[in-house]
Amino acid sequence: MAAKKKPSRGAFEIDPERLRRHGPWLLAGLVTLLIVGLYFDDHRIIATWELGIQDFMVSAAKRAEAPDDVVIVTIDDKAVEKLGPWPWDAERVGYLVGMLHEYNPKAIGLDFEMPKDATRDPVGNLFLADMIERAGNVVLPIRFAVGEGSHARSGVGDLLKGSGVVCFDQALELMEYPYPLAHGASVPYEEASRAAWALGQVNTWQDVDGKVRRDPLLVKFEGDYYPSMALQLARCVKGVHHDQMRITPGQGLSLAGLFIPSDEDGTIMIDYRGPAKTVRSVSAERVLEGEPVEKEIAGKVVVVGVTASGYGTTLRTPASDVMPRTEKIATVASNILNGRFITNLRLSSLIDVSILLAISLFCGFVLPRVTLTYRFVILGVMAFLFVDLNFFLYNSFNLVTKTLYPSLQILLFLALAPAMKSWAAEPKTRVKKAATPAVTPAVGEKTGSGPVRVVREDGPMRAISGLEKTGGVRTNEIATRELAADAGDHTNEVETPTQVMDQSPRPLGGTISSGGSGSVPATAVEDLGLKQLGRYEILSVLGQGAMGTVYKGRDPEIDRMVALKTIRAGIGEDPARAEELRERLVREAKAAGKLSHPNIVTVYDVGAEGELRYIAMEYLEGYTLEQVVKKRVQLNYRIAAKIILQVCNALEYAHKAGIVHRDVKPANIMVLDNFEIKVTDFGIARFDTGGMSMTQTGIAMGTPHYISPEQLRGEPVDRRCDIFSLGVVAYELLTRQKPFSGESISQLIYQITQVNPKPPSDLDENIPSMFDTIVLKALAKDPLERYQTVEQMGQALKIFTEDLAATPYRI
Repeated sequence: MAAKKKPSRGAFEIDPERLRRHGPWLLAGLVTLLIVGLYFDDHRIIATWELGIQDFMVSAAKRAEAPDDVVIVTIDDKAVEKLGPWPWDAERVGYLVGMLHEYNPKAIGLDFEMPKDATRDPVGNLFLADMIERAGNVVLPIRFAVGEGSHARSGVGDLLKGSGVVCFDQALELMEYPYPLAHGASVPYEEASRAAWALGQVNTWQDVDGKVRRDPLLVKFEGDYYPSMALQLARCVKGVHHDQMRITPGQGLSLAGLFIPSDEDGTIMIDYRGPAKTVRSVSAERVLEGEPVEKEIAGKVVVVGVTASGYGTTLRTPASDVMPRTEKIATVASNILNGRFITNLRLSSLIDVSILLAISLFCGFVLPRVTLTYRFVILGVMAFLFVDLNFFLYNSFNLVTKTLYPSLQILLFLALAPAMKSWAAEPKTRVKKAATPAVTPAVGEKTGSGPVRVVREDGPMRAISGLEKTGGVRTNEIATRELAADAGDHTNEVETPTQVMDQSPRPLGGTISSGGSGSVPATAVEDLGLKQLGRYEILSVLGQGAMGTVYKGRDPEIDRMVALKTIRAGIGEDPARAEELRERLVREAKAAGKLSHPNIVTVYDVGAEGELRYIAMEYLEGYTLEQVVKKRVQLNYRIAAKIILQVCNALEYAHKAGIVHRDVKPANIMVLDNFEIKVTDFGIARFDTGGMSMTQTGIAMGTPHYISPEQLRGEPVDRRCDIFSLGVVAYELLTRQKPFSGESISQLIYQITQVNPKPPSDLDENIPSMFDTIVLKALAKDPLERYQTVEQMGQALKIFTEDLAATPYRI
């Protein structure tokens, strides 16, 4: 009898046996590809997580400790109250320098804006320069404008002589490293600059999350390299001439016998000894009043800075969200003098990827061969050893390593541990035949020997009699044990073969996420019975509300993702209400359809499908400004200004097209990558005819907190109502609270129409005063006192952002 041939598999048919054996390796490979992809992408969010882990590790490994070689002399609230508001005249600053000199400090750094022109107060400025020269150890600040800009000769190079680094190895190689490059410099007036021991730059370096963890040792300007104030103070203490400093490209800087390791961009990591006010301080008022402070100042580095409310420059650091820049300079100077350096262990990309591959190979080889419990134990031990190794490197060698990617890889393996099924323990279910051949009954056939059991033999099923034996063991007992093992890792839980065969795999997943609007059940679209709107394919539900649903869809003709916003025509019992909603949807399509601007969401189409009315618009991946405010995110003020300015640009374009939005609020402002924004929802917009009025329905559809006073009073409204609403948005973005509030709608209306809000800087002293001027003008009760166009408001913001750009060390 000819042997039967095994059926051949199709070219694309999956072999279950091969998949079962190689599944763990496939999972390990997918995890590795994901982590390596994230590593090379180096996304802003991932970088922020990495920095957060680094901050936690550093803070957990040490305790607050005040350095004993530096002291801060603060021009604080007490000094301002007693001696007059800041800035003081040059003569008073000169007396402060002279009295500090009497206490014999090793070096004095002045961390505040110095006059640029001596002609305004010639006598006072000459006196100040004389005091600086007598002290002989004073370092004055330079403020460089770092970034893009014109690099024409500034004419201040002569004043900077003696402050730059003139010695370096391999000049051509040095030019290849990304040291901060400046295109402008702000230096003190000539007499003071020449009298100072040296000039030191006070620029700061912010990481992607806005925190200051590193200090730029050097800034390149007009072909020379200029040290930070902290480095100049350390050089003054050690008596090192400027031509004794030497740069080693990509490695660091030598200061006589001290080598200062740096990153390839010339920055060093700051070893903060604790939160703000850890460094000891003395009020300038005590010094000028002649109090005995010699013990606190003698033999130390003194950094003089302004910390009075509303005057000083503060920074966000890992140690404190609000730290005076003066304390950062004092901390870095102490780090250099004590040789306390944190080294960021930067391995090559090849080594980093090799470590990730090694972890993957280990997990792919070991985890499938052990039970689920041991998988968790092994991965837990790996995570513990990895974290412990990093703590050891920091505590023993002050080394900080990249911990995020291996940690994330281990966490993913922990999550996938149940899926990495032990194929070594899977049944090799070929049953040995008895010495004497026996006839095998058909499946389900009964014999007089006992019940029938179903077992595997190389994959196919066969039935055997309950009395068959193999080596003295009943074959049905073997079948029961083997099938129980095949059900999973819990081999001690013996199930009957029927129970095992009746099990079916559970479906994975269960939700469809929109990426920005939460998630809804994966079957939501099918449950609604809606698979298409017009020519658009429905892919998932982005959000649902009382008025309708927003879907994620696809335009098959051009393969473009769209957001489909719908309103059900028969919604509610009030026909007038339903008609208003339909009109609102069409109005939104008409208003936005007239506008083509990079900061306004694009509307592609409007249509109807049965009782549904819909518009197809641009599909955006991002989040609303409302989410930013609710999470109380503290934005860099330059970014806040950038967001508001983009809204101004969008509204300016709409106003020039004759459209007033009338519902400007954070929920209608989408934030995309790199803080680019899109204004959405022109649903209650009106075409500007110069005398519009706000109907009751319009008030209901608008948001009370953002409505202008003239709208609430029922007066004619125009584009200036959008300016008021934008002022509310800007106020809330800066202070993280609304300017008007009330327990009832009547109280809220009274607040909006009658009460002027506090300036933003009253709620947060770090908010620049320019924001007070811009926001409060936009919030004027009388439309005639507001900006008359958003273009005017935008111009004020542009001036403000240019001022911020020219001051790189400010937040």
